[in-house]
Amino acid sequence: MILTDDDLRSYLNGASGTAQRVAIEAALAQGDQDIEDRLRALDPLSQEMLNAFTNLPDEARLDDAKALINASAHRRPSNKWAALAAALVLGLGVGWTLQGTNGAEPTLSTDWRHHVAQYQALYVPQTVAQTDNPRLSEQFDVAEAALGREFTRDALRSFGELDLVRVQVLGYEGQTLIQMAYRDAEGRPFALCLMKGQDSAGGTEELAGLAAHSWSEDGLRLILIGGEDIGFVEKHANIVQDLPFS
Repeated sequence: MILTDDDLRSYLNGASGTAQRVAIEAALAQGDQDIEDRLRALDPLSQEMLNAFTNLPDEARLDDAKALINASAHRRPSNKWAALAAALVLGLGVGWTLQGTNGAEPTLSTDWRHHVAQYQALYVPQTVAQTDNPRLSEQFDVAEAALGREFTRDALRSFGELDLVRVQVLGYEGQTLIQMAYRDAEGRPFALCLMKGQDSAGGTEELAGLAAHSWSEDGLRLILIGGEDIGFVEKHANIVQDLPFS
């Protein structure tokens, strides 16, 4: 059975049909790493957990995170993702405890680009396999409303060797973060992410094992990330900078 991102989102929301749910859970039980990675990337709890742990937490924040996990376990057809989140709480809680004893700073980076890279590192070709997205215009509408900016959509649907697969609204430290997911001719995943603001740093670098190029313009901070070819990403970032973006 070929599973689209919409199929996996339905599963995460408890809305899958019986046959589809059984197929997904059978794949997970057999250790299907691709399905697990895609579910992890699509799981809205991933972003909620990331936001919950951006800063050094006190006991109240840990209690809030535990409540989030308990609520999530009730709304999902499987406890697997709640268990993964619980493990994250435990691991991060222990890490912060140890850091508190030696005065070290938390290891979780507060640079938005590193969080984008960690999210993008979960993507595999199957994550962006859907090439015909009938909801793309609707997704643009939602993203523009959330960011308060209009995009030149035709310019962003395809540039260089990258084709747009979907647009989604994420968040970072209370700010709207827009992710535009792309695929190249070989089906490899890339993302153009942007949020309001200005970064003092930028340029081409490797983040979470991925090639990335970040910059700021017109009141936006942007990053193009994906693959391992620094030259490819830098070239396409330059194309974006020359587009009539909005």
